[in-house]
Amino acid sequence: MIEISKQPAQWEYFDPAVLPACTRRRKPIGRRWVSPQDMSTVLMEQVGVVVASTLLRRIGADLSWLADGVEAPSLWRLSVLQIGGAYLVPSGVDRMRFCRGDRHFDECLSGDAAGLCVTMLSLNRIARECADKFQAPPARLRKLERALASFAASHPERRAILSVLD
Repeated sequence: MIEISKQPAQWEYFDPAVLPACTRRRKPIGRRWVSPQDMSTVLMEQVGVVVASTLLRRIGADLSWLADGVEAPSLWRLSVLQIGGAYLVPSGVDRMRFCRGDRHFDECLSGDAAGLCVTMLSLNRIARECADKFQAPPARLRKLERALASFAASHPERRAILSVLD
């Protein structure tokens, strides 16, 4: 297993005051940011080489689709979850509007929530492509999807995230 940083893990947690009341009693899920030089190694460890390369190749297009044609940023950060799993977040994005008239959602999300949405969408599309080819998606992919779904359910912007992903 690769060491994410030389220092002891510094997990970040959401302030319980900003969480929806229904999630405050759950055990909080920590996250931490991966350094840029370790990003590809950690991502490959999380989902495997093939899924990681496909995810990195398509995440910009999926973000552009969700944001109705807005150009995706070229830099991304990787956030690793305490429960296993990871997701990509667009660098330098404070807020992003996801609006699709054909999908009936119009939400303004933080960069973190936007990254979580686009990573979940991209992973779902990768799993669907496997199914279309009559292949079972990698077990690591399903595990990652479950971890991200748990994290999304405990995210302060959970309602907006679920609206986009519904």
